[in-house]
Amino acid sequence: MVKYFGHHPAKQFIRGKPVRFGFKNWVAASSTGYCYTFDFYCGKSEEISTDPLGSRVVNKLLEKIETNSASYEVFFDN
Repeated sequence: MVKYFGHHPAKQFIRGKPVRFGFKNWVAASSTGYCYTFDFYCGKSEEISTDPLGSRVVNKLLEKIETNSASYEVFFDN
């Protein structure tokens, strides 16, 4: 969550979090901190899917990583 208190339609509010207002974003990064890809949450998607949000986010981030160049271990939290 990137802290932001101004007015913007993509700003999120999450009750009970240390940073309650801001932009939610997801990152696929290496263990050394190199960012492979990232995605900003801008609201409900138009795509119809039965998968939960977490599964869709992880799969979308993994689509952008080349899988034939090396082997990967994927770790994520809730």
